[in-house]
Amino acid sequence: MRLVSTIPNQSLTAEGSRGFNVLVMGVLLVVGFILLLLIPIIGIILLIASLAYFLVSKKNVFTVGITPAAGGSQVTIMASGSKAEAALNQMVGVIQLSVSGALRNCRNCGAAIVDPSALFCPSCGARQ
Repeated sequence: MRLVSTIPNQSLTAEGSRGFNVLVMGVLLVVGFILLLLIPIIGIILLIASLAYFLVSKKNVFTVGITPAAGGSQVTIMASGSKAEAALNQMVGVIQLSVSGALRNCRNCGAAIVDPSALFCPSCGARQ
């Protein structure tokens, strides 16, 4: 992902590539080119479909907004796309760990983990 715009102390926006399935795109393109030689109209339709599939797939966009609030700041984080949502989940985990006394949930069973330094879930024993 790359930074698209940054306004100091207000917002940050990052964009990444489109989230399309490479296998589906490859099949559409290969079959489209083969059929372009055999049955041109179907080949053209498949090539147009592959282009439409690429253009319709969502871009990975990650936006962070910071606004002043009573006693500090309010942070709004929005993510769109699989890679951006993964980055959002990582950021939420870091924020939860950095806030003193903040609870976090087990990745395996969802139980609340009170101890911020715990490496294993007290309920199921899964590594965190």
